Formats: sequence, structure tokens, C-alpha cells
Amino acid sequence: MADPGLKIAHIITRMIRGGADENTMLSCNAFAERGHDVTLLCGNEVEPEMLARAHPRVTTIRIPSLVRPINPIADAAALMSLRMHLQAIRPDIIHTHTSKAGILGRAAAIRMRSSAVIHGIHILPFVNVGAAQRAIYLGLERALVRATDQYVSVSAGMRDIAVAHGLGGADVHHVVASGMDIGAFQRLADRNRAPAPGNDNRTFKVLYLANYEARKQHARLIDEIAAQATRFADTTFLLAGQGRERDALEEMVQRRGLAQRVKILGYVEATSDLIASADLCVYCSEREGLPRAIVQYCATGRPIVAFHLPGIEAVLHHGHNGYLCPQGDFIDLFARIRGLLDDEATRQRMADNAAAVDLSEWGADRMYLRLNDIYRSALRGKRNAAGAPTLAAGGLDVRSAS
Repeated sequence: MADPGLKIAHIITRMIRGGADENTMLSCNAFAERGHDVTLLCGNEVEPEMLARAHPRVTTIRIPSLVRPINPIADAAALMSLRMHLQAIRPDIIHTHTSKAGILGRAAAIRMRSSAVIHGIHILPFVNVGAAQRAIYLGLERALVRATDQYVSVSAGMRDIAVAHGLGGADVHHVVASGMDIGAFQRLADRNRAPAPGNDNRTFKVLYLANYEARKQHARLIDEIAAQATRFADTTFLLAGQGRERDALEEMVQRRGLAQRVKILGYVEATSDLIASADLCVYCSEREGLPRAIVQYCATGRPIVAFHLPGIEAVLHHGHNGYLCPQGDFIDLFARIRGLLDDEATRQRMADNAAAVDLSEWGADRMYLRLNDIYRSALRGKRNAAGAPTLAAGGLDVRSAS
């Protein structure tokens, strides 16, 4: 007997073309395509292109008061609105994403006694931040542990940090790789296996694929490019993404006289082609889960130079398909970049090694199967604890239990 359909509510602050947002939309669509009833609750910071990707079975509800910055008035309004909508939907699964929506969404779900609450850890808000912000977010996360039935992290590193900081026991934490169409990137990997033709005057391309946010450290990257301009006279740095800091970064490039060396590309739809066009790829965020860009770099067969992030070793193996640099050490980052640009043999070896990494865990179907198992296990535990009836065969009668 097939498993019964689930009624699922996803809660996220924004819906833009960022890693957590794309992960959430893919999750919504994967379940909707298989006949489940899916509702997406998000704030007003959305891109029409992202909402247009939603499967016809996904119901979208906009909550204007759900905003990223801490705002007591807006946050109180968002909490009440989320509570009202959840009580109307009465979902079997409440899956929250990102820090702000995770806090407000789980708080709103406290009275939903027949719903299993899952929190997705895309990034931990108390890592690599100031003492005050760390204390606030860690305190809130610990206060919501009892309101969280299961956690889903995008990397083992995120999971281990969460458990080490008292956010539930290891038994309620799961790692589910952020799903994507891996094949779209891997199809270009073979094209990158052949060494580029010799050209003493060739210009190298170094790509950084990340949205323009302060924690991604684009400004510090540009500072270092300016400081080492002579050393990288043969290199063009491509910074692709989107975000509020774009205008400031473009002005910075012009002010530093780097218009020929640094290109602020904005959002690029053909991501796989862009990655394939680069000689190597970098990632210099100060805090992150496991970035989807790192997986995409690897799938496309590009060597990578990146700052160390929790769980990144699942994809980037130091000295094998790229280099891991100490967090915030731009001197080492640029030394590794220069070394690879100057050593074609090592660059090609690392490109081949990147293309050979097993990335099957990041497939979209794999993500659906893992989440489906976690949802049903969490729901069984919730209903059994509450004494709700279950079906002996075919799983849980989730409709009657709501």
C-alpha cells in the first residue's frame, strides 16, 4: 500500500535566487509533483522568477511582516500571522528554513500538537558573529529545542556544531544534501578535461559565485585584488550573483580602477556555462552551510580555492580537487590562486579530480527520498507520543490525524 499523502507547510523569510531559497523551492516542488499538498509561507522579499518556478500544486502565502532584520513590531505581527495560517492549514509537517523564519515559524507551531516540526539548518546564525548576536541567537535556538521534532542540516559540519551547542541530541539531527540538477553541471565536466591550448598571453578567469551580501566578503576580495593588481595583471575576476550590495561593489571597482580586472556580472541564468568558462573557482564567505556553488563548481570539473567552512570537506578535499584556506586569510587564498594559475598540470589534475567526485547525494530525487523518510518518521513519533491512531499497513493515516 502506498504511503498516504502529506500536508506540508514550508516557512522561509525570503524567496530569492539564493541557496536556501532554491533548496526550499526544490523541496516544495518535489513533494507537490508526487501528489502531496504543499504550502509555501514566505515574506515580501521575493523575486517573481523564483515564485514562477513553483509547481501548480504549491500554494504560496505572502506574509509582509516576515522580514530578515530584527524588528520587534514586525516580528510580533509575523508570529501572529504565521500562527493564524498554520492553524487554518493544519499541516502534518511544518518545515522551517533559515534563522529568522526558523525562530518565528517554530514559535508559531508550538500549539500545533499534531504537526511534526522540522527545522532546516542552512546556516547557523551564531557562528562567526559578534558576542551579542551570538548570545541572542544561541539563546533563541536553545529555547526552541523542545519545539523542534527533527533537524535537517545541509552538511555534517552544520549538524555537528548544532549538537555541540546543545540544540538537541544526535538522534534528532539528519544531514540531507541540498538537492539540485547535478547532471546539468556534470555534462560540461568532460569539456573541461582537455587542457587549454598553450598561450603565453592568455588571460585567466577566476569565478566567485555568491550573492552580494556582507558575509560573502566581496569587498575584502576586491581589496585584495587591488593590493595584488600587478601580480594578477593576467587575471579577470568574475563576481556573479545578486543582492543589495551590488551598486556599492560596482562603485568600489570603479574607484579602485579595477574595471578591467573585476567584472560584477549580476545574476547569470546559465550558471553551468559560466562555471565551465572559468579556469578556477573561489569561495570566501565568512559563514555558511555547505554552499551549493561549491558542489556546482565540483560537478562542472573546476578546481576550487575556498575558505574553510563547516562540512565543506564532503566536497572539497585539500590538495586533491582544490585548496582549503584558513577562514579570513586572503593572503593564503590569493597565494593558492596564483599557484594554480601558474601550474597548468596541477590545475588540470584538480579539475579531473573534481569531476570524479561522487555527488549523487546532491541529486534532487535523493533529497526527496531522504526528506520523505524524515517527515514520516517524525510524524509517527509525534502521533504515537500523542496517542493518535496509526495504520498497521501503509504508514500513517495523516489526514485523519490532523
